[in-house]
Amino acid sequence: MVVLTVSYGRVPWLALTIAVSWTGYGYLKKQVPLTPVESMAAESSILFLPAVVIAVLLAGRAGSIPNSATHVELTFALLTGLATMGPLMLFAFAAQRVPLTIIGPMQYIVPTMNFLIGWLLYDESLPPLRLFGFSLVWLGLAILSIDTARRARATRMSALVPADC
Repeated sequence: MVVLTVSYGRVPWLALTIAVSWTGYGYLKKQVPLTPVESMAAESSILFLPAVVIAVLLAGRAGSIPNSATHVELTFALLTGLATMGPLMLFAFAAQRVPLTIIGPMQYIVPTMNFLIGWLLYDESLPPLRLFGFSLVWLGLAILSIDTARRARATRMSALVPADC
């Protein structure tokens, strides 16, 4: 994080906020004794009223979706909630069954894809210091993944050995 902060010239507060909030979300999902459907219903009921208030307040702006979108685009925008619900339910299902040491590194898949798309498809600049910072993050993830796999294998092997040996 220090290398990336130096590379950007400022602390990446938004990225850190997203990382911390998603980590907290994963932790809470693991602790809540609800099924994925119950959990999604609870989240939706808590967030529904604030979402409606924000949508109504922002709908009057000139560039807002209700003012600028076609009927097809508006329909797609309204359906994004359903498109989001499926993956979140799958995450809730997995979060109760998968150790946090696995869930954590998996959270780097989408940011890595976004990084690669930005760099390879949209020609986003990648100074050497930033590449070094990302490499350190990926190296840490590789070490964590190898250690997790090694521990899981050791646990499986110990379960196969009879107790009286």
